[in-house]
Amino acid sequence: MARDHVVGDGFPERIRIGALARTFTPELVDFAIEEAGARERAVKSLPARLVVYFTLAMWLFTSVGYGGVLRELVEHWPLKRGEKSLSGNVGRGRHTG
Repeated sequence: MARDHVVGDGFPERIRIGALARTFTPELVDFAIEEAGARERAVKSLPARLVVYFTLAMWLFTSVGYGGVLRELVEHWPLKRGEKSLSGNVGRGRHTG
């Protein structure tokens, strides 16, 4: 199944997203969200953590539009063993953690 990527397919994108995930840990992002009082309030809102990572990823993929940045974030996010892909959570506008 061929995928049409704006940025590219593979290693450099995984490195960028992996560095983002290691530098800005979920705990750090959650702390910043709580300190700013920016936690999502509506059930159908995008998770605040996803919005932070999306905003940071826009700096990594400056030549790509919003859709391309979100695609790179979802497709290359490092998952832990047994963890589900982010793509379903983004499509439903919900999060599991």
